[in-house]
Amino acid sequence: MVLQAYINPQLENILISLLYLLGFFIAAIFFSKKIKQVFEGLGKLRALKKYSKELEEIGGISEIFVKYLLYFLGIILALLNLGIDVVNVFAVEAIEAIPNLVIAFSFILIGFFIANISSKIGEDFLKNKGLDDLFSNLDFSASSIIGKLIYYFVLLISIIIALTQLGLRIELIAWLTVGIVLSSFIFLLFLIYGMVKDYLKDFFAGILIRQRKYFRIGEYILVDGKKLRVMRIGILFTQLKGNGRIIIKRNSFILENLDRFFK
Repeated sequence: MVLQAYINPQLENILISLLYLLGFFIAAIFFSKKIKQVFEGLGKLRALKKYSKELEEIGGISEIFVKYLLYFLGIILALLNLGIDVVNVFAVEAIEAIPNLVIAFSFILIGFFIANISSKIGEDFLKNKGLDDLFSNLDFSASSIIGKLIYYFVLLISIIIALTQLGLRIELIAWLTVGIVLSSFIFLLFLIYGMVKDYLKDFFAGILIRQRKYFRIGEYILVDGKKLRVMRIGILFTQLKGNGRIIIKRNSFILENLDRFFK
């Protein structure tokens, strides 16, 4: 009887722990799919249809987060029920941290959504203003790169807020922020250099044309086998006229292809 009384409570705790695991694992699969379906449903609404891709991505991330959060919670409760002293302290602290973890995750989700929208708005705005046309010589889209910088900047702010919510030291977050901002600044400098390096050639070519007086306004020049009249000499470009049409050529192109000049 004594042995039976000792074994039964142990078996009962094990069975309850297994039920915790089974219940939370089933709940994890069910609720994670439901959350994904909710975000997919939001993306089908007329007002949010243009953000359907972003909402679908958020739904996928939320599905994984909720699933593993419930897995984790089920394991913690099962271990607590078994009464293992070493696990109890960790389990209690983990359960107490869950609300902050959920809030931090929510900040990241909101930041992810805002980052996507703001980067698209910024990219479209710069395209409409003709930024890509201005830097058409580049192998990549300048507006797309700046859009990505906007995306990562907004996402960085949301991550910093989330880390603060989790109780990380302000000093650590500050150093992390400084490091990321400096890296972004250096990357931006390389980007600007990549965008303007070809135009530096045109700038210096324009200076040479003016100082050495290769040709003047009103004179005719032979460029790339075509006789053209010089209408205007600009900082980067020279305006020419030929066959009744106005032609704009880069200064570096003119110097490289100038056959001869004459009045």
